[in-house]
Amino acid sequence: MKKLFLLLLLLPLVACGPTKNALIAEQSYYQAKVDMARKASAMPLMEILAGDKEKPMVFYNVASIRVFQPPQGGMSDGLTQYQQRDYSTPWI
Repeated sequence: MKKLFLLLLLLPLVACGPTKNALIAEQSYYQAKVDMARKASAMPLMEILAGDKEKPMVFYNVASIRVFQPPQGGMSDGLTQYQQRDYSTPWI
């Protein structure tokens, strides 16, 4: 009886976790988000060049400011927050 009670108690804890495919899908999603963020941070939005390299970088020492066009689409990458969906029919 104790073994049956223990089995019924532990079964939901073991059987109700995410599947291996669900874990891989979630990991792939967040890895794609990290890759897109790295790619976006590699493109500068502006560049400030100093007039005199020996002087500190203050407002009167700025020779030029170049502003680059942001990537097309802005910060919208088309991905929304990862959501776990259960496609099985409800059993209740």
